[in-house]
Amino acid sequence: KKSSGGGGASGSGKSIELREEFYCRPCDMFECLMDEGRVRAYTGSHCSIVREAGAPFSLFNGSVTGTLVEVVTNERVVQMWRNSSWPQGTLSRVEITLTSPSEGKTVVTLKQSGIPEEDDYGNSNTVDVTYQGWRGQIFGRIRQCFGFGC
Repeated sequence: KKSSGGGGASGSGKSIELREEFYCRPCDMFECLMDEGRVRAYTGSHCSIVREAGAPFSLFNGSVTGTLVEVVTNERVVQMWRNSSWPQGTLSRVEITLTSPSEGKTVVTLKQSGIPEEDDYGNSNTVDVTYQGWRGQIFGRIRQCFGFGC
């Protein structure tokens, strides 16, 4: 789901919401999001992650950077998140929630607000690129790499 509005750190922008289901426990998905070794495995690129509020992080060789705002082990991750192609100073807010509706199944709910209308190069598809990035480059690769498909 993609929509106008939002309000990340930049005070404006667009929002996206995703709901993805996986055959795994919430602790497994949490590790896929927060463990450097696992992130490197499915992205095929360098990353830096420290599991504490206030810590900086980077993904995809620095193409995505930000700060962890909140980390609740196996339940929730909140980040201030930035793509390197976005205008300088533009941050979006990412909230990831992990729930387990039944044994062996995890639902990941992601909300991202404050996505800019355009990147630094004048491309106006930043919302679609961000949405598809989460679906393909993160969640799709987690399914492929770890066999958590639904």
